Amino acid sequence: MPGHRLPRKPAAARPRTLIVALSLMASILTGLATPASAAPSGVIVDAGGLADLALIPRSPGASAAPFTVTGTASNAVSVVATVSADNQANRIFRTTVGADGRFSLVGWIRVELVDHDVVIEAVDAQWARTPLANYTRVVAGDVFVVQGQSNAVQAGGTAHSEFARTYGGLGQSVTLETNRRWFVAASSGEGGAGGFGSHMAAVTVQETSVPMAIFNHANGGKPASFFQRDDANPFNLDTNYGRMLTRLNEARVTASVRATIYYQGENDQHQPEQHAALVPELIADWNDDFTMMDHTYVIQIREGCGVPPDFAVREIQRSFGERFEDVTTVSVNHVAGFDGCHYNPAGYAQIGDELSDLLLRDYYHRGGLVGIDSPLPYFARVGANDNTLELYFANQTDQVSGGAASQFVLSPGGSPATATASPGKLTLSFANTITVGSTLSNISDQVGLWFSPAGRSMLAVDGLTVAAPGTTVPGLGPDVTRPSRASQMRLTETGPGQVSIDWMAATDDVAVDHYDLYRSENGGGFSLLDSTQGLSLVDNGAVAGGSYSYYLRAVDAAGNAGWRNGIQTITLAGLNVDTERPSTPTGLRVVVNGDQATLVWGASTDNVGVTGYVIYNATDNAEIQTTGDATTTTINGLPPGQHQFFVKAFDAAGNTSWRTNTVLAAIL
Repeated sequence: MPGHRLPRKPAAARPRTLIVALSLMASILTGLATPASAAPSGVIVDAGGLADLALIPRSPGASAAPFTVTGTASNAVSVVATVSADNQANRIFRTTVGADGRFSLVGWIRVELVDHDVVIEAVDAQWARTPLANYTRVVAGDVFVVQGQSNAVQAGGTAHSEFARTYGGLGQSVTLETNRRWFVAASSGEGGAGGFGSHMAAVTVQETSVPMAIFNHANGGKPASFFQRDDANPFNLDTNYGRMLTRLNEARVTASVRATIYYQGENDQHQPEQHAALVPELIADWNDDFTMMDHTYVIQIREGCGVPPDFAVREIQRSFGERFEDVTTVSVNHVAGFDGCHYNPAGYAQIGDELSDLLLRDYYHRGGLVGIDSPLPYFARVGANDNTLELYFANQTDQVSGGAASQFVLSPGGSPATATASPGKLTLSFANTITVGSTLSNISDQVGLWFSPAGRSMLAVDGLTVAAPGTTVPGLGPDVTRPSRASQMRLTETGPGQVSIDWMAATDDVAVDHYDLYRSENGGGFSLLDSTQGLSLVDNGAVAGGSYSYYLRAVDAAGNAGWRNGIQTITLAGLNVDTERPSTPTGLRVVVNGDQATLVWGASTDNVGVTGYVIYNATDNAEIQTTGDATTTTINGLPPGQHQFFVKAFDAAGNTSWRTNTVLAAIL
């Protein structure tokens, strides 16, 4: 029996056959008493978005993004994720394996221009490890979508970044296994994201140090109807929308799309009413499926590529920016390299640069980007004299310059003799009396374009009806200027169920009177939470575990409300990731007793709390064992020889301390 010794006989009295028999029996008994243990093993059921080259989407403004790996494990007590990167200490995340063999492991990828490798391992009670998966070059960041016709898909641009990523390729079938993986985003080919899309992503990454996933599912020569969702089956692979949604879903980023850029309309020239109806419907579907999305940038098409001079579709696109708060219409009339349908590579680079500026302002709180919106003319009336016309811009601070009066045509009435710019409007002078009800258009692709201070051309207008003199400019009072956007909003969990919100001041031509803060709870609709004349508010009505989104409007005394800032979201008690490492354990020492080495060290401290300590073999940096908050441990069964150890502390977020001094245990 194990643990029971047979009585010894004097050595001289042992027959050789008995020695052989006893040796055989001892071997059998030893084998029964200590069977060889099976190695830990496991299967990953859901990698939580992890894959080679993958981008893990972050919450707005977060410094790290979470991943959750689930699966089953056998002969294992825990599952460990080791996140490594060049010139950084490894970050280790652990979870225990349940009695049913299941596990769920949460880890984090930092938002930085660094590739991270992630190794998932099953670990047994003796710290034997079995790798379950290895994912390379993983990053964390933001997600944007490009959609439209050929100008959205054409190759071009000049910038490239290894930290701009995409899943699949340009409009390719998601049924092809070779495409169902992540790529570094390129202008075309594998990982294609289009000329201006890949350039925009690369420039934004370089400016912000935040990786970006850019998804382009544009398709040349298609009308708006081609891009619509099948409401009965949104994932219908026979539809462009279904294929795009499948790509996003497989990449695990659907709920994290921040904004969409849409360049389409040339193929709607003979059916402008379809464009007017279907594009808002498409944007509504995106808002429904992309629950974090809060803005669409619609690029106004140019004359050419089948677009007739009547500009009906362009006028509809101009009106989108006027009618819909979450749409910005972008003019590219000034972009060089246009051949009458498409652009050369430098032209697509220019479009990408100007779109990047909008993203930097709206999503990354970059200050100093003044005049980067395309001036949007939206109202015309007869002026103080019956031969003058006042053309107003939606942004009453717009100051245009550089243009020619011949850009405009009044029907009836011809072109004006002069055009004078002042803040928020242009005054056009004609030779004859202006008829109320006449319509104003501009010839926007010829010389004499009107520009914003940052060199953005005015949006084309077609058939804007002229109102009677003295008609009130819609939505405006005596103070006709809306405040600027509030910027750099920050969300901080400051207590149980408490979120503190602060921001940078908006500006106004007179003065900002107050700020309105709107909140959405767990993906629901937004409602006014509170108003303040200060630059901060505290939401005391949140609940731990809940997800809360906020945006702001600055309002002046005349009631003019500024455009809302970008929506930001926080999930309490979870997504405010702790990135501060514990202090290094102090004074590591070792006491040897037989084949045992007892390690003792001084406790670490942490901004949140130390979870435990990991003991390492200094020879190969392998983990030997972990402790809770105890500051001593004993390692048993060490073979003769010299053994070196060091210790690291870790916290609940997986941050590890720097290593301690190394100690030597000599086992005789």
